[in-house]
Formats: sequence, C-alpha cells, structure tokens
Amino acid sequence: MDNVDKQAFFLEADKKLYEESAPSSTPAEIFTFGEMPQDVLEHHAKSILMQPFYYYTWQNVIIGGGGILSKNGNTFAPEYCFPSYIESMLENSPQLIEKYWLEALYDSNVKTIHINNSIYMPFHPNYIYGHFIVETLPKLLTIREEFENGKSHPVALPLNMPTWARNITEYVLPHAEFIAYNPFEERLLVDSAIIPPMMQQKDHFHPRLKHLIDKFLLPRAPEKKNPQRKIYLSRKNLNRDTVWHFIEDEQSIENIFQDYGYDIVYPETLSFHEQIELYRNCICIAGEYSSALHNSLFSQDGTVVISLNWINWIQSRISALKNQPVVYISPIDGIHDWRSQHGGSQKLHFDVDLLQKALTFVEGKI
Repeated sequence: MDNVDKQAFFLEADKKLYEESAPSSTPAEIFTFGEMPQDVLEHHAKSILMQPFYYYTWQNVIIGGGGILSKNGNTFAPEYCFPSYIESMLENSPQLIEKYWLEALYDSNVKTIHINNSIYMPFHPNYIYGHFIVETLPKLLTIREEFENGKSHPVALPLNMPTWARNITEYVLPHAEFIAYNPFEERLLVDSAIIPPMMQQKDHFHPRLKHLIDKFLLPRAPEKKNPQRKIYLSRKNLNRDTVWHFIEDEQSIENIFQDYGYDIVYPETLSFHEQIELYRNCICIAGEYSSALHNSLFSQDGTVVISLNWINWIQSRISALKNQPVVYISPIDGIHDWRSQHGGSQKLHFDVDLLQKALTFVEGKI
C-alpha cells in the first residue's frame, strides 16, 4: 500500500472533534539511582503541544483480525487512530502480522457479516496488558462518555482477545451491545466504523485522560485520604518463557521491599476491580518496569512510583499525567530498554546497597 492509498483513505473519513489542542501534562519529578542515559532524562522533561483529537468514521469498511480496518484489499491502521507501530508492522513485517494479527481477514472462504449500523471499534491486535491499558482503555473510556451522553452504538468485539481484556472491556462498558466475531472464521462489513481517539500523541497523554480516569474510578474505588499502604508488584511467578525480561532472583528483591514495609502483590491473581481498588489507595507503588507498573494510572495524584529498570517513555508520561514522582533504579549492567528484546531473554540484577539507598530516599518523600 502506497502513500496515495493512505491519503485517499484518510480523506474519506468523517471527523468529529473530541478535544481541542492542548499542552501535554507538566513532567513530574524524576529521581535516578545508578547509570541512566542522558536522553532518558531529557525526554522525561519534555512537553509538547498536542494536536486536536477526533472521532474518525469510515463508511463501508471491513473490520477483521484482532481489530484492523480493510478496504479495497488494503489494510489500514492510521496512526491518528492507532499506535504508530501498528501501521509500521503492517508495512515492514507482513508475514508476522498475517500470522498473528490479521487471522482470516483476507481468506477467500471467510464468512462476512454485514452490519447495517454504525459500530465502534476501539481495539487493535496487540493484546499485551500494558499496551491495552495505555492504548485501548482510553478509547473505551471515551466510548463510555459517549454512552453517558446518549450516543450509543454497538461495539465490535474480536473473540481472540484474552479473557482479561474482555473482562476489562465489559467492566468499563457494562451496558454496551457487543457484536462479537471470530477473527479466524469471520469478518465484519460495516456501514460505518467509528474509531475513538487514543488520547496520546508521541507518547504524551492528553490531560483530559486524567479526567476520564478519575470520573470512571470515583464511584468504584473512592480515594482514601492520606493512604499509607506501600506495595511491590512482583513478577516472580510469571512463566519466564512468556516474558522477555525478568529479575533473576526476585525473591531477594521481595525480601528487601518487605523489610521496608511493602506488601508483596501478584497482580495476575487479582481481578481488574480488585487491582484498581488496590492501586487507588497506595502511597507508593514499586516493581520491575513492566505492564503492571502502568497501573499507576489508577493511583492518586502524588503517588510515588519506583521502577526497577527503564524500558521506554510511557511510565514517565503516566507520572506527568498523574503528577507522580518517579524513581528509576538501574540494573547493575545498565538499563535494558525496549531495544533489548531483540537480543532474547533479559535477566536483570540489582545492587542491594543501591536499592536500599533508593528505598531509604523514598521513605523521606512519602
């Protein structure tokens, strides 16, 4: 697909303004222990002027795979509606995408279900928890707001999404009508596909996302005044064959945090509701840099976040959105960032004295 096709597809869309241009949130405090590249510090301190956000609507398009748009034999995931890496992978890794993301979208024998209606499509095929929380949940929250304003349409639901993703979707949109399809056997031909805004640009979140999150959480997980609980989110029990980075001796890390009064939590054992109740009322959240740490989105403003390692900019942007001081602790051999995953499984080790120094410092902050 060339740029002419992309541009033509873009021009076909009907646009409805959702949010005006606005500065991104002011960066939160950052504290580092161990070696940290200068560009990490510089990017943490950056703000941008965010462009307006729109609902985009396309007529007579196919929805298939894990949440991909198709028209005239071309696949589209425009970056103003989807994370930029989706379209990049569609172009640069077509075999991988076809196997894991498109499913039967272009199978000549696939069943096509015609939907004579407008339909929301908030999903994309990368069902990794952290990506879902920062890329898809904001879309679900904007749809929820549309429902509250009386603008209700069905929601397309790919049945290949993990159970936890469906549970979160149904928790956020309890009264939605879902049109489910099996991406391995079916695709949807819809009269009108509505793609909600993602609420982020260039890894920065629009300040309105904070309002959407707080509005959603208020009746479900009320804030307690002066919370005192400190938690460490452990990944010790995860199957290491399913992750590309892990702390090799996490039990020893757990022990150190326990010595400082932290409760050890295994997030995968909790429901989404139990998790947001937990995160909402902590004074400090700690853990290896991972999807679980992004749950600080649900914490109160000012909650201190301790990240063992640094992988990308997202935790800094969440900290900006929620005004949460963030503490990065580098592994002994330096950070293992997002580029490291191409080198295979990454085993992280931390200097005990440095970790204790960081935790003692945090005790003076909370």
